[in-house]
Amino acid sequence: MARTCSICARDDVEIINRDLFAGVPFEQLHEKYGASVGALHRHKSHTKTQLIFAQSEGSETPASVAQRIMELDQCAEKLYRESVKAGDRLNTARALKEMREIVALSARLTGELNNQPQVLHQHLHISPEWAALRSVILNALQPYPEARTALIAALGRAQALTEGDSNA
Repeated sequence: MARTCSICARDDVEIINRDLFAGVPFEQLHEKYGASVGALHRHKSHTKTQLIFAQSEGSETPASVAQRIMELDQCAEKLYRESVKAGDRLNTARALKEMREIVALSARLTGELNNQPQVLHQHLHISPEWAALRSVILNALQPYPEARTALIAALGRAQALTEGDSNA
């Protein structure tokens, strides 16, 4: 059974969605709302398309924005067909450019095209490469038991921190 999203279950989910949609960094959202960065990432990934519908005060309704984009797309399509039929290459190219812009706008709004850098959180401590490297490092530190013990303790603290953050 799928796990319930901890952000979706919050009373302030709409406010968090607005901030996510506005591009507020995850660390700031963590500080502002007390939600873990991992939970915010998971929430954003499953609500990408819903985020375009997070209303900001004074803006048009989401349905009207989506409707206007569809109307613009239909107008551009009509202009394209008419210019092709008339053999008007200049206006055909202009209509294609507008259609391309509309597709790009739609893709940005739905999250299909995102120019913001994506942060990928990988848990290094569970990868086979890290296990092999850790073994090499610990074997190299055999002649230095104090350094080896300190490294093991530091790695344990780091692993506990990452595991604690992912349990949102």
